[in-house]
Amino acid sequence: METHHIRLTSSEAGGLWANYIADSMFVCVYKYYLAKVEDEEVKKILQHALDLSLQHVQVVTKIFREEGHAIPLGFTENDVNTDAARLFSDEFFLKRGFSYIRCYSATYLPS
Repeated sequence: METHHIRLTSSEAGGLWANYIADSMFVCVYKYYLAKVEDEEVKKILQHALDLSLQHVQVVTKIFREEGHAIPLGFTENDVNTDAARLFSDEFFLKRGFSYIRCYSATYLPS
């Protein structure tokens, strides 16, 4: 049986592009949080969130490559200084981490 490859629509490509930019930012944010967090339980949650963000960046990169699209630059290690002074509490890291994770779930909900 013959298969047909259906290319991404412009809105799908735009949505993936926006997700890539957001995920690359979350990677930077989580790396900073992980460099500063003190509570081991919070650290586990933040590490999981970082792993999700890294996975999302990889998946979107793969899709763009398969489609022949350019890969967004996004945020990089040059955009975060993990050696900067600690600015927030572990509670803040946890609350912000959960709010970012909620962004993922809202993004992937069917319309």
